[in-house]
Amino acid sequence: MLTEHRSLSVSSIKSSTKRPPVLVLGVDRSGTSLVSDLLVRWGIHAGAKNLLGEADEGNPHGYWEFRPMQDFISHLRSTNEISIWDPEVRPILQRLADDPEMRARVADLVTTIESEGEPWFWKEPSLVTTLPFWARTFPDAIYVITLRNPRDSASSYEKMFLPRDLRKLMRLEAYFYLRWQYYMLSILEALRHHPRKILIAYEDLISCPSSQCERLCAFLDDAYGDIRSTASLGGSSRANRTATMVKAVSPELWRNRSEQTFSSSPASTLEQRELYSYLVARKNADFSDFDAQHFPLPGFFSEYMTNIDTLEWLLRNL
Repeated sequence: MLTEHRSLSVSSIKSSTKRPPVLVLGVDRSGTSLVSDLLVRWGIHAGAKNLLGEADEGNPHGYWEFRPMQDFISHLRSTNEISIWDPEVRPILQRLADDPEMRARVADLVTTIESEGEPWFWKEPSLVTTLPFWARTFPDAIYVITLRNPRDSASSYEKMFLPRDLRKLMRLEAYFYLRWQYYMLSILEALRHHPRKILIAYEDLISCPSSQCERLCAFLDDAYGDIRSTASLGGSSRANRTATMVKAVSPELWRNRSEQTFSSSPASTLEQRELYSYLVARKNADFSDFDAQHFPLPGFFSEYMTNIDTLEWLLRNL
């Protein structure tokens, strides 16, 4: 339960945070849970176990999603009647980051998750859809961005969210590609010049876990310095920390693997294919040349996405 609210400025939230948080960003089913497991193994706090979502068939090792943060995002959106697909949502979210009540709620969340000065992280797909709020609230945040073949993510998304008896009657592939495009454009726009970010490609992580875990370990070492407060790290050397992280990666996690490339999907658009190529070519997370006008969303985007969300809500509640 959140404590009594206090009137805080954005800068006071920053100063009350012992260490900058890590925000894990990526579209659904793109490897954010696996990357979160790596963060925990490095020594970053995910929150008390009883406040995290439980593992299930979709993610047998857990989702690492902090429920109080998820509740806050739901409150943020419902109280202010925000549609995440509204083209005008960005300035609304930035203004809400300066709202005293919202600032106080975030400060309470930080108090809940911070533990003895250990760094902490949040992972939740809707962090991307509210990113203008978080970027303003935590200007010094560290970002870990996941990238996966959208075709594989779409297949996994359909299996998770469509009831089995509907899978032969409807598809969500084109919808998911629009969702993916919006998420990645939002990330690139917000973090184009942000200095502390890393892009982790799911396929590279599964195929070459040692090199990718070492890369992530070096990034976190550089971001946080010599922090070795978690027993699971297995020692102070980078080799030991990397080895601990590698244990989380298994080829069996790659359960939805398409034999076809994203560029060959008839449900994808030229803009989406070019955006994916752009990201693949910039795995070093240098987005300084990003221009959203090169990858425009279709004019019907907002209405179409809102209608699909309404249909999804009806399926869950009827």
